[in-house]
Amino acid sequence: MKGGIKPSEQYIRKKTDYFINRKLYIPCDFFHFTSIPPSVPILRQPLRHCDSCTRHAGNIRHTRFGLAKSGKISYNRFCMDNIRVYTGGIAACNGYLVITGDNTYIAIDAPLGFVDWILSRKPDAKITDLLITHQHFDHIQDAAKFKKQFGCTIHAHSPYSPELTLETLARNAWDPDMHVEPFEVDDIVDEKRRTANWGGQLWHIHFVPGHSTDSNVYHLVDEDKLFSGDVLFAGSIGRTDLPGGDEKQLLNGIHARILNQPATTIVLPGHGPYTTVKHERLTNPFLS
Repeated sequence: MKGGIKPSEQYIRKKTDYFINRKLYIPCDFFHFTSIPPSVPILRQPLRHCDSCTRHAGNIRHTRFGLAKSGKISYNRFCMDNIRVYTGGIAACNGYLVITGDNTYIAIDAPLGFVDWILSRKPDAKITDLLITHQHFDHIQDAAKFKKQFGCTIHAHSPYSPELTLETLARNAWDPDMHVEPFEVDDIVDEKRRTANWGGQLWHIHFVPGHSTDSNVYHLVDEDKLFSGDVLFAGSIGRTDLPGGDEKQLLNGIHARILNQPATTIVLPGHGPYTTVKHERLTNPFLS
């Protein structure tokens, strides 16, 4: 045992040193890096949670952190039969691949390193579409690279905007080397769009602002899987203290657009492990 870390934790620490903290339970967006002084190197410091998260930490067990420490999951693992998940970037953001055909996929979000991860496993993969849940920097750092590598159609609620990416805020507060390569959104999926056919599959689109002003939730109807971005996590919700945040608006949207889905609907969030609508109805302390 090295440095007090159990063998099941060594893989996680080797991958992302900044990800290990025995007091870290809830997969919050950005993991509250704002609690760390900007002058402190982020990747070498244990992360801390805001008071609201810490209060509820004892009520939440089935998180990515807890499961990883117990050896039950590892990062960048297969998620489900037809869905693959990659976790990367400074905020440990999830990117998903949905299999739509023979070596063809739809990607949801574009965290840093996602394209290289795909190519390392499927050099001949064909990505037809990239669905962006919202444009915060951790979700779109590989978006331009997706376009260059695969020529895929990029779908998002709004055109690319540095104001939406929060890249300036990120550089000033967390990482002075933060960079987001601009990209073009091919298909504007705003609140007027309720359905779409991507990859030969029916998708329902739910506009749920509150964490950001451009947050879309994508529901793969036939599979009953819902990609929630940073709207809803397992045991938590997206933070609302960033520009464009509105807690009341977010909670109203979650109740109206997500919690009214079937109880068995699987929720795949932008950070942390997947959950179900039923589990969040019963256990999420922010929704009680």
